[in-house]
Amino acid sequence: MKTSGFRKPFQSVQAFLWKISIACYKQTITLANRLRWNSYERWLAREGRREDPRAVKINPSITFILLDTAVRPAESLKTLECIQEQVYPHWDVRACLAPGEKDREETLGFHLKRPEAFEIVKLGVGTGVLEPLLVSLRQKCGDYFLFLDPGDTFSADFLRSLVAQIEAQNGPDILYFDVDVRLDDRGQLTPKFRPDWSPELLISNNYLSHALFHRNLLKEAESVFLDGNLKAPCDIIFAAARGARQVGHLAWPLLREAVSGPDPAALRQCVQTYLSCLGLKGVSLDLTQQGHTHARWDIDAKLVSIIIPTRENLLYLKRCLSSLFDRTAYPNYEIILVDHASRGQDVLDYYDVLQNTGRAVKIVPGGESFNFNRFNNLGAQSAAGEYLLFLNNDVEIVDSDWLAELVQWASLPEIGAVGAKLLYPDKTVQHAGIILGLQGHASHIFQGAPADYQGCFGSVNWYRDYLAVTAACMMSRREVFDRLGGFDEKYRLVFSDVEYCLRVIAAGYRVMYNPFAVLIHHEGKSRGKFIPAEDIRLAYHDFKEWVEAGDPYFNRNLSTLSNVPALRFPGEQPPIKRLEKIVRYMA
Repeated sequence: MKTSGFRKPFQSVQAFLWKISIACYKQTITLANRLRWNSYERWLAREGRREDPRAVKINPSITFILLDTAVRPAESLKTLECIQEQVYPHWDVRACLAPGEKDREETLGFHLKRPEAFEIVKLGVGTGVLEPLLVSLRQKCGDYFLFLDPGDTFSADFLRSLVAQIEAQNGPDILYFDVDVRLDDRGQLTPKFRPDWSPELLISNNYLSHALFHRNLLKEAESVFLDGNLKAPCDIIFAAARGARQVGHLAWPLLREAVSGPDPAALRQCVQTYLSCLGLKGVSLDLTQQGHTHARWDIDAKLVSIIIPTRENLLYLKRCLSSLFDRTAYPNYEIILVDHASRGQDVLDYYDVLQNTGRAVKIVPGGESFNFNRFNNLGAQSAAGEYLLFLNNDVEIVDSDWLAELVQWASLPEIGAVGAKLLYPDKTVQHAGIILGLQGHASHIFQGAPADYQGCFGSVNWYRDYLAVTAACMMSRREVFDRLGGFDEKYRLVFSDVEYCLRVIAAGYRVMYNPFAVLIHHEGKSRGKFIPAEDIRLAYHDFKEWVEAGDPYFNRNLSTLSNVPALRFPGEQPPIKRLEKIVRYMA
């Protein structure tokens, strides 16, 4: 007993010191990033890619497709030089020239060290610009091919690194990697870190622009573009992505991109074709003021059941429902309020008013004991809709299309849950997706960033796949929710949405984030910041394997102590170790 009595205060001191050390470490990271102590150049020098010394047992041939232009001869030669310096020898080059570029052809040929591995492809005109390239690749193509832009540069180990990954990942159909780019006149480098394969992200960002594609995927491009309407490399890339079964990712910047960027009109057309090939009707694409792709298509306005657990707090509930009634364009929805023993007469009177307005509003008693997941499950049992939307009572609708945005993605058979972009009242990000292992069990990526933030992990305004999204605003088809048995009522309050999403993933669906469904979230106004100890313990057991393996929709080069994506800092503790400490000291 004496030992036990001594241990408890000793553990309390340990917990206090641990919390202080984590807080100090986070502040150090924030300060270092602000003052550029952990700049990308320093990070590169410190991390340094460590090559696998083992010799590969395979020797696939690689075809480089150099997308040459008449206005950038010096950049083209720079890229060609990088190709010819490759340690790995099994490669060839197709240099694509516009019609009439004879002088360019002679200039490129003069610099060749291996003329037999070099071929000029004169591009076509009109709608079939790339048709001659496709004909050339049909006749002869390496086991894999990749596109390069004039000015792209890479080390002599570029191909050897990729071949090692082809072997390590058992010959994926597509293999892509991280890149970096010089964006300013001072030559400052900026990384572009990517998650593992995320089909929805491709709609917002063509992150496969420099990927390796297996030659068998050319058949997919041919089947999509039977009319020969090949205008841009992204046509082939998007068609190939549609047919890929296995997509691999190497989380390291292997290539330095030229500052060119895709043709927005061509990329928009590629995305439209890509979505239309999925069987979607009436596909339309808009570009936002920030240049982000916003996709829409025709949907059936089937009934949505909006399930809102609530207790007292009439101010926030009225704000939520008033904004929902006034600013929701989607015509077919019902409201299900699951009430947790509210006793305030003003709240009860408001319920009476709601049910006498002619609106589709149900009041479902949640009982005396608190269990947020039971409330949501009770709401689902009373719901008549084909779509279930779980919504907190402290959110506020700001955009009339928010509900239609969620329905259009939830209607896709491969999507099991859809989350929204939630902003704090000051218009900074509250939720734009959840990363397992971030800040402990799981946390919101981009939290605290400006509403239109873009950085080393891309934009908060990109469509993305995640392992989880928050149930503060989450839609799931009724068939998916019923198949999975709803929310796990062993959880009283937190982490149950993450646990549900992990079961969605395990069942073969995807969980995605739609940045164009935007709401204001007055976070924690109903329940505060309390986290039950039993939820912490349960989540540890449910999440630990995911945390230990690393979230595939994050990037291992990023810090797991910063919600706003930042470079991994030296000496960061592995997320699983931090998770173990959280359970030890907080549960």
